[in-house]
Amino acid sequence: MKTSKPKRLSPDVRRRILSKTGGRCHVCGGPLGLKWEADHIRPRARGGMDMESNYLPACDVCNATRWNRSSKVIRRMLQLGMYLLPEIRRNSTLGKTVLAHYKIRRCKNKAR
Repeated sequence: MKTSKPKRLSPDVRRRILSKTGGRCHVCGGPLGLKWEADHIRPRARGGMDMESNYLPACDVCNATRWNRSSKVIRRMLQLGMYLLPEIRRNSTLGKTVLAHYKIRRCKNKAR
């Protein structure tokens, strides 16, 4: 099911959304500069509405990564990353394979 394109948020609405987290990304907790995105709490793909109450501020990397994934899936992704990061740092066979796949995926995402 295709949903309509969301409407552009006014500067006042964006300020209020940003203030919800004190200017920090709601996913990673990092500080947000001028370039941030209004992320749907309940994704549009899962019936979420384009309402101020359904938005939280997110950095572009977190928003793109989160996409329409649930909190449970995001937690699993973080756990997997924590397990794989030492393998990448050790330059193990598994680490090399994971890093190669990661780089390929990043290139594909940037090309979109």
